[in-house]
Amino acid sequence: MSCEDRISALHDDLLLKILSEIPTKDVVTTMVLSKRWSLVWTMVPKLEYKDTRKEGDKSVWYLLDKSLQLHKATVLESLHIQVERQFCDDTDVGKCVSYAVDHKVRELALILPSQPKILQLPSNVYTSKTLVKLTLSCRTLVVDVPSLPCLPSLLTLVLLNVVYKDQNSHVRLLSNCPALRHLEVQRNKSDNVTRFIVKVPSLKSFTYMQIDERAARSFVLDSPGLRLLTLGDPYGDLDSIQNMPHLEWATVCHFLPYPNDNKFLRSFSSVRILWLTLTEVACCSAIQFPQLMKFTLHLHCLDDLDCSLEPLLLFLHNSPVLKVLMINYAVAIRFQDLPISWNKPSSVPVCLLSHLEIFVWTEFGGKRQEREFVAYILANSKCLKTVRTSPSYYLKEKEKEKKMEEFKSMYRLHLRCLDDYLECSLEPLMLFLHNSPMLKFIRIDYDVALGCKDLPLSWNQQSSVPGYACCPVLRSLCGKVLEEEEDKRENVWQTQSVLKTARISPICYYNLEKKEKIFIPFVLRENKKKMSCEDKISALHDDLLLKILSQVPTKDVVTTMILSKRWGLVWTMVPKLEYKDTWKEGEKSIWRLLEKSLQLHKAPVLESLNIQVECQFCDDADVVKCVSYAVDHKVRELALILPSQPKILQLASNVYTSKTLVKLTLSCRTLVVDVPSLPCLPSLQRLALLSVVYKDEKSHVRLLSNCPALTHLEVFRNLSDNVTRFIVKVSSLKSFRYTQHKRAPSRSLVLDSPGLRRLNLSDPHGDLDSIQNMPHLDWAYVLHFVPNPKDKKFLRSFSSVKVLRLSLRNVECCSTIKFSRLMKVTLHLYCFDDFMCSLEPLLLFLHNSPILKVLEINYDVALCSNGVPLSWNRPSSVPVCLLSHLEIFVWKEFAGRRQERAFVAYILANSKRLKTAEFSPRYNLYEKEKEKMMELLKSMYRASASSQLDFLI
Repeated sequence: MSCEDRISALHDDLLLKILSEIPTKDVVTTMVLSKRWSLVWTMVPKLEYKDTRKEGDKSVWYLLDKSLQLHKATVLESLHIQVERQFCDDTDVGKCVSYAVDHKVRELALILPSQPKILQLPSNVYTSKTLVKLTLSCRTLVVDVPSLPCLPSLLTLVLLNVVYKDQNSHVRLLSNCPALRHLEVQRNKSDNVTRFIVKVPSLKSFTYMQIDERAARSFVLDSPGLRLLTLGDPYGDLDSIQNMPHLEWATVCHFLPYPNDNKFLRSFSSVRILWLTLTEVACCSAIQFPQLMKFTLHLHCLDDLDCSLEPLLLFLHNSPVLKVLMINYAVAIRFQDLPISWNKPSSVPVCLLSHLEIFVWTEFGGKRQEREFVAYILANSKCLKTVRTSPSYYLKEKEKEKKMEEFKSMYRLHLRCLDDYLECSLEPLMLFLHNSPMLKFIRIDYDVALGCKDLPLSWNQQSSVPGYACCPVLRSLCGKVLEEEEDKRENVWQTQSVLKTARISPICYYNLEKKEKIFIPFVLRENKKKMSCEDKISALHDDLLLKILSQVPTKDVVTTMILSKRWGLVWTMVPKLEYKDTWKEGEKSIWRLLEKSLQLHKAPVLESLNIQVECQFCDDADVVKCVSYAVDHKVRELALILPSQPKILQLASNVYTSKTLVKLTLSCRTLVVDVPSLPCLPSLQRLALLSVVYKDEKSHVRLLSNCPALTHLEVFRNLSDNVTRFIVKVSSLKSFRYTQHKRAPSRSLVLDSPGLRRLNLSDPHGDLDSIQNMPHLDWAYVLHFVPNPKDKKFLRSFSSVKVLRLSLRNVECCSTIKFSRLMKVTLHLYCFDDFMCSLEPLLLFLHNSPILKVLEINYDVALCSNGVPLSWNRPSSVPVCLLSHLEIFVWKEFAGRRQERAFVAYILANSKRLKTAEFSPRYNLYEKEKEKMMELLKSMYRASASSQLDFLI
């Protein structure tokens, strides 16, 4: 076949995705291929500069400087700079970083060696609103955080071997990252912070490493949301670690000088998986670990003290659900003969009797006390399944064999318990294959240590062959099977009738001759099994191909025409067309593709046309022509999502008379809805009018009144909307979403749709009194700041709802309305003024909701209104819903004032069927205030003894 350049014919978007996966130095070289490629590389959103050479060459910095000067992408996804050599004096790192931040970079990484001069980042790095991940690694990089940093989107932060401007630089940085979830810190000798403080409520994962073992620095950690913690600080002060109630996984390396005096491990009591590297386990023998399921203990015996195993038994007593116990008893050579104390305890830990399944001891020395401890574990573990031990490295071969025999002879309470001193067998693998009849892919990594490569392997020819194991990938397969079991290996290849691919890599310590001896016969067999490559997808029927292509964006569908003659015209029959262009530059690519593809399109019926663009298009882009084509081809779903344009847009008149249109979405600030006098959309079921402009006050009325099948309507009105009175009278309407821009002038809404079932209404300051006639309404959300609660009657139309969400200034406006079907209500109360806030209307609301089951309150009080008084008087009668229906009670932003506590106490004391009560405190309360509040709530009387009280911090 002649060599064709098909890749150059691909669309720019697809080429950019390909180039984003390649290092930038290789991406730049594509400019020399042809004119087609000369500027493509300048739009790549991901830049990666790596230079691992340690010579004093300027290549990477010269490339970085020149490529950034020519770069044209408006948004930069990531900039990664990794260099292993010192750079020249004229290298401006700050300029490169500043360029990336100005172009809204999301991921920024600087991994540099020590430099002869101090480096500082530009100030805009610490105020970036788009930065999601930041990695800094350089021993001479100074983190100089300004007084008001702000990184609202930062999720991951990595600080490796950096220097800080002062003691509070890192505190300012962390405290202004409200979304931070992952933090990694590595500190070296040049680190100048003596007390490292981490107080980030949103933090989920934290890694802290202290490289300088001689440095004794203190560390403060207070992150209540933390779930994963890795802590490597051998000699630092860790006693200020606290408040980790949700911690699930932790790794700690710390050599405690005074084990009994260090209390920081009490904060780890909630973990499920714990790895400890200590000099003595006595420091945690008195701590309760009620959730611990896997424990790995690495003990370093470095002193000339008596080593005791008894605290380990106390630890097991305090871990009742432990399933995996792993011990590494590392004793320095000079302390091999130290005595070990062990006394058999009077009672057996609960975890041994009912939970422990795996027991591992590495560096097993085989001393009498160690053997007695292991024998005690084996004799009392009723659920034990696996025991593994490895001898200490300083034992001689004969000593290892003797210890192995002693270990095998120990009594096991659980007869099916296995240990790793038994021979390795390949037969269970064949049983596994027999039990997996549909298996298509199997990968085996047989990792045999050098010291165990001569262990015996057992294998017996199988009487029957497993089913369809058709693609095994065997890696690091032990050469013993390939050399000594030639006839067994032959059986594998002969019985694989559908095998397509098999790959084998030899074990690492084989020499070249041995590898060749193994692989030459294998390659000969594999070549016999190779099958010809067939294009099976092209053989499918056109209808099936069209269904597949309908799920792919049109710009990718069009590229299939270059595959072969078979595909040349298939794409022209695709019934669904989707054009999306998220670039923010004024390129003509999307419109050129749209116009050309519609000219060649041949499908008689068009299912959907979706045009979504974020850039202003050129004057020659004929949107009306494209839409008219779609309507003429009986389009069922039409979506136009466009940015504001310099000229007014109007749709073709045939859009408003389409008999096939089922779903219509219009979104553009300069799109005028000009409805003719006699529109007719008999099939339209869904209509979305987002930020559009109307020709006159009656345009939308004519449109809606001529949609007899309309069931879903969404309207978003912005500042440029010219309709003062928006009227919706559609008898068939089932769902309505109405959103008014919060800064828009006061407008009115008229709603009269008797069939409405779901209503989402967000209009803070508009006139809503003309909402009526909704007898079948089931679900409603209302955001409205009523200035005169007693005078507003529109909420009477919501009396039939089952689920209600209200965002108001005061609940008094609906305290006199009967909600006979209401089962769940969420009240978001805003208190912004200096008038007295009253809780009494809320009780009246409960009196009028007899079958209410779920009550959620969010009492949002502005900081300037914290001192506003609350009024509360105990009612004479109890609401019926409290006595017989209320099951869930939630209060968010709970401040704990006297009147609020009295109201909560009243709810708890009278709710006989309450199952759950949940409270979350106000964000500006101190930890001590939160703890005091939690104790007060716990002490309150509850009429339902089975109710559960949750306090979310």
